[in-house]
Amino acid sequence: RETRVEAAEAPTPDDLRVLVTEVTDLSVEPTPQGAIVRATGLPPMQGYWEAELVEVERTETAVTYEFRVFPPPQPTRVSTPQSREVVTGTELSNFELRGIRTVTVIGAQNRRTVSRR
Repeated sequence: RETRVEAAEAPTPDDLRVLVTEVTDLSVEPTPQGAIVRATGLPPMQGYWEAELVEVERTETAVTYEFRVFPPPQPTRVSTPQSREVVTGTELSNFELRGIRTVTVIGAQNRRTVSRR
């Protein structure tokens, strides 16, 4: 499920990375030890780096991440969407997954959510 967001959040004082422009894909892949949360983001140009899913909220049934990246030091080409894609992920243990029903990843222009039954 995807939701469009009106305004982008500013970087936090201790993290100078920005939110990726758009989260284009989100999956939660089970592993024997828990799950891997994998997200694909689309920045406005090539060269964005050091992507990370930063946990910003956790409740008994949901966990929310921001998809943060460093922009390139110099302006770069826009090129094709495929050449700009950035993929990152994080691992959740079975203990961390207990009770979690939804995982949300936030970008500057949208957020994606996956739910499990």
